[in-house]
Amino acid sequence: MEYKKYQVDVDSIKVEPDTEGCKVRSLLQLSLNKISNSKNVTIIMMNPSKANQKSSDQTINRIIDFFYNEQTLNVKNIKVVNLFSFYNPKSITLHENVNLSEEKLSLLVQNNQNVIGLSIKESDYVFLGWGNSPEGFYETAFYSQVIYVLAEIKRYKEKKTFVFKIDNKRANSQETLTKSKNPVHPINGPILDKVEVKIDSLYRILPTDNKEILDGIHEL
Repeated sequence: MEYKKYQVDVDSIKVEPDTEGCKVRSLLQLSLNKISNSKNVTIIMMNPSKANQKSSDQTINRIIDFFYNEQTLNVKNIKVVNLFSFYNPKSITLHENVNLSEEKLSLLVQNNQNVIGLSIKESDYVFLGWGNSPEGFYETAFYSQVIYVLAEIKRYKEKKTFVFKIDNKRANSQETLTKSKNPVHPINGPILDKVEVKIDSLYRILPTDNKEILDGIHEL
């Protein structure tokens, strides 16, 4: 799948690591062809599928489409990072990628966390979109990464954080959070809109349009 050249400055597309045939991707960054825009956004998902410096994939193109057409955030530069940096288009087999020695896996995770932390720090906005823990995956490892990300976001109180509102064709619904209260992954359908969220002290992701929950918090 190709990047849409009218949307993206193809010369700006970079990946880390940039080694050809590498089995991990800790960062994908690109710039939109929006001359008047200036803001930076980080999108955090589960793991890379196929997109690299030369080719895109369905999820990345959906993200590009959304920010290219979005009118309020003034986004110019997009960084895509993931809870786990392993290339794998089938999340159901992601557990196979982490069957490494503790030393090697810890190094990969630490390097990935460093990239995530820097991306959050350098961005004006953060979007969450990692979905639920894949079936058969180590949920302790999954939530360890989730807590790391949410703790990093909480370090920067001025950082606006969002989830995507997805037109989930499979579930025939429009969603922002899964039943497990994780941010919906854009693979589930076209992106309709954005919803701002707050991260509370228990690392709950709370959409600011959910007045029932937020009002209950303020009453305590």
